[in-house]
Amino acid sequence: MPSPVEVYEKLHRAVEKRYGDRVAVCYVDTDEVIPPEHEAMAGRILTEERWAPVIVLADEIISEGVLKLPDIWKALARRGAEGKE
Repeated sequence: MPSPVEVYEKLHRAVEKRYGDRVAVCYVDTDEVIPPEHEAMAGRILTEERWAPVIVLADEIISEGVLKLPDIWKALARRGAEGKE
């Protein structure tokens, strides 16, 4: 099973290929210092004992444990993200 960092790297490449710079991907390690803007979601992830990696879009948990690109594409489309032509 790939590490959370490997999942992040794969997701970052896939999002960049499909959306260019219109969608940003960031990596937050809950074992490290958590940026203030991510504290609430990190706390929720830890409290709910989610399986890493956890993919979050805004305040919605999209997937956990296994990277599911179709689920991520659907979530981004629901929020109005458009892929490259």
